[in-house]
Amino acid sequence: MKNESVPDGSSGPLALATRVVAEPAAVRRLAARDARRRRLLAGMLAATAEQGYASVTVADVVAAAKVSRSAFYEEFASLEACYLAAYDACLAELTDRIRAVPPASPDEDLLRPTIQAYLAALAASPEGARACMVEVYAVGAEGIRRRLAHQQVFADALHALHRSLARRGEPVQPLTRFDVEALVTAVAGTVTNEVAMGRAADLGALAGPLVDFLRRGFGLPPVDAPAAPAEASPAARRPGPRGRS
Repeated sequence: MKNESVPDGSSGPLALATRVVAEPAAVRRLAARDARRRRLLAGMLAATAEQGYASVTVADVVAAAKVSRSAFYEEFASLEACYLAAYDACLAELTDRIRAVPPASPDEDLLRPTIQAYLAALAASPEGARACMVEVYAVGAEGIRRRLAHQQVFADALHALHRSLARRGEPVQPLTRFDVEALVTAVAGTVTNEVAMGRAADLGALAGPLVDFLRRGFGLPPVDAPAAPAEASPAARRPGPRGRS
């Protein structure tokens, strides 16, 4: 009797059946691991916001994430590695929220929707805001390096806004990279102070003052500033003939 074996490759019925059975299981395993990792990141942020990074232990993180200690070490080599992964994920989400701001119409202020998106993302997660904005300095040199790297991303965005305003014909003053980074540092410091004081949920109230601050930094008047009166022409300023007394 002739032996009809399944040919090599993925076209045979046995290979197809094996793939159909195996792939859903593999997908489920990957999905379960991804969900576990996200729980660990969320647990890291929650524990850090509540206790401060210096006091957090692996036991605190796994308890918040509801996973085993061994599961933690399957994902991360150390507590610092877990925090840094959570920090990067948090800041990536914040950056995505800012980049998702729709383009402004020709007569719309470009700065306000960007600042509002930034503040709204932080206010939506006070725990994440505290863990990322305040506690990152307790991590040490690598935490500070990550913080400064992310501020460079925001400086890029602010510099791009400045160029957009210039292209629209707005009377912006020239800015160096140092100028832009100084503006970003001032904004980030103000926001961090509010978060440290437990006022993350109220960050939206800073939108107006921060927009006006950045506009002044760009050389523009505040949004609601009254228009400057038109200067009188020399003829209009010339006094008329005096009458006889």
